[in-house]
Amino acid sequence: MIAVTTSAIYIFTVLYLSSKSKELLMDYATKVAKSETVSYAQQTAANLGIASQTVTTLAEFFNAYEHIPDIQRRSVFSNIMNDIIENNLSFNSIWTLGEPNLFDNLDSLYEMTTYGTYSGRLRITFKREIGVVKLDETILFDEISIFESPFYKIPKDKKQQISFDPYFNNPEDSISGKLVMSLVSPVYTGDIFICNVGVDIDLQQTNDWIKSIKPMEKGYAFLLDNNARFIAHPNTSLLLKSFKELDAKGFDEYSIDTKIKAAQSFSYIWTDENENEYFLYFEPFTIGSTTTTWSFVTAVPIASIMLNLEKSINNTFIIGIIGIFVLLIFVWLLAGNISVPIQNAATLMEKLSKGEIDKSNALSTNRSDELGTMTRSLNSLLNGFNRTAHFAEEIGDGNLNASFSTMGPNDVLGKALLRMQQSLLAAKEEEVKRIAEDKERNWATHGLAMFSEILRQNNDDLEEFSYQLISNLVKYLNANQGGIFVVNNTEVENIFIEMKAAYAYNQRKFRTGIIEIGEGLVGRCVQENQTIYLTDIPKDYIEITSGLGDAVPTCLLIVPLIHNDFTYGVIEIASFHNIEKHKIEFVEKIGESIASTLSVMKINLKTASLLQESKEATEQMAMQEEEMRQNLEELLATQEELSRKETTLLRELRDANEKEHDLQRENKALRDELQRMKGVYAKKNLNQ
Repeated sequence: MIAVTTSAIYIFTVLYLSSKSKELLMDYATKVAKSETVSYAQQTAANLGIASQTVTTLAEFFNAYEHIPDIQRRSVFSNIMNDIIENNLSFNSIWTLGEPNLFDNLDSLYEMTTYGTYSGRLRITFKREIGVVKLDETILFDEISIFESPFYKIPKDKKQQISFDPYFNNPEDSISGKLVMSLVSPVYTGDIFICNVGVDIDLQQTNDWIKSIKPMEKGYAFLLDNNARFIAHPNTSLLLKSFKELDAKGFDEYSIDTKIKAAQSFSYIWTDENENEYFLYFEPFTIGSTTTTWSFVTAVPIASIMLNLEKSINNTFIIGIIGIFVLLIFVWLLAGNISVPIQNAATLMEKLSKGEIDKSNALSTNRSDELGTMTRSLNSLLNGFNRTAHFAEEIGDGNLNASFSTMGPNDVLGKALLRMQQSLLAAKEEEVKRIAEDKERNWATHGLAMFSEILRQNNDDLEEFSYQLISNLVKYLNANQGGIFVVNNTEVENIFIEMKAAYAYNQRKFRTGIIEIGEGLVGRCVQENQTIYLTDIPKDYIEITSGLGDAVPTCLLIVPLIHNDFTYGVIEIASFHNIEKHKIEFVEKIGESIASTLSVMKINLKTASLLQESKEATEQMAMQEEEMRQNLEELLATQEELSRKETTLLRELRDANEKEHDLQRENKALRDELQRMKGVYAKKNLNQ
């Protein structure tokens, strides 16, 4: 009876602890998988967001086409598009399909339709072929084909950026063809459609990166598009195939395509064709400024999660069976002796079988024979159970550091409990470590999201952009002071570094400074393109001033802002406390995003400068035209006045001529009369 009861209690205890361990391990593993999936999804969204932001910026630039003289538009647009594809190696091509009014100087190349409108569309494309960027300019005349093309029609009709489903750029051969996706933005001036601008992104880098992800042992990750098709997977033969081909039952049961379109996070257990179970977690994300959602998925083998637990449970059961056999043999040996000590021992064993392990039940004996040994052993067992119970209570209360000693070198149960204690301690330490890592990862993820939002704001004002970055970065790092320096390469012959913003003690610092390349720590950082972290700073290098006085920081971090192997500037952070490694890595990662944004800003500033010059030239031409118009009006007025005076003069001259003729006639008449009178007088004189 004692053996049966003890065995039942022992087996129940082992089963209960094994069940709890399995539950805790599964819960911990799923939380880790979810956390890593969210982080990877955010990183994928950030990478694709750069391409979306580039297309948006290019569309905004094309929207200002009226401010650029018509004869310069093609060269200006082509230069900008060429710079963008040269600086973004993941772009397979960048293109624009423009309306006739985008390039008026090309009217002679277009064809007239029966409705008196131009049917041709100019397409400018920069393609990357074998690492070389090539230009293709084509006039398209097939009006029906152009208007019905989704790359032309959908963005134009919806008036927003569109993410098209990924496709192989060589549909006839999915092995040699590249998997690409297209982002297209329409350009409108008021209600007038100008053109579509788009970029074709090579998804090979995304596929390679996702293939390298290994969540837990033998786990992997993959990417699904809006239609639940594989965009990235370790098995490249699945690309552009539906998830339904992999798990038709789960696809219908969990409405996977509907949940991806609705941007829902979810998970379920999937069994593959080899009867291997996987924990799948789906985390959605949106592509840039579009409404298209994709889903990042991690697949974690259940077997990997349960492997260590199963080993521990098997060992525990084996040890338990051995212990039960030892106990049965021990009871069988004692059964042949009939005496009061045996009855007392039987009573004690009965109490022990009922779980009554009160120390007051201990037996007293002076015997030196087997019965005495049995009695002392029972007392020792009673004490051992008491210690074991106390130890189990301490473990149950969460005191994993409770002390416990076995009843002997062969105490199987005691050793098993000690191993359980060590396993729980190791699990707790691992959990604490994972929690710290999750905290750091969540901190970095939150920071990346926050600074991604900052990078999208104030990117038209370099000083305000720099101040917002450095002030938020100093606060987020819990540092004391910071500055951001930008490389000024406007003049190739005179390249230098200038401070754009400084921040200390929650106040904006208005400082200016110019540093030569290679000069000081900042100049050296730009020259060497390497992060500098110092904990022994010269006393006269930097001084932090607050309302409490002046102090020298204890550590200094200088991180270069690098994008496409070019250094756009540096970030300098000073602190009274050491900066942890994960914070340094965070600043370096943020530095890449800042450098990318600075690259786009420089392009935008250069574009704005060109636009301003064009605007000033246009205004100057307008002023000259106005001056010429005024001169022409004055000339016309003068001509009209001269014409009027000429008419008056001619009329007066004609009147004078007529008067002269009248006088001549009168004079003639007078002369005739005089001649007549002379004749009369002569005749009269003659008669006299």
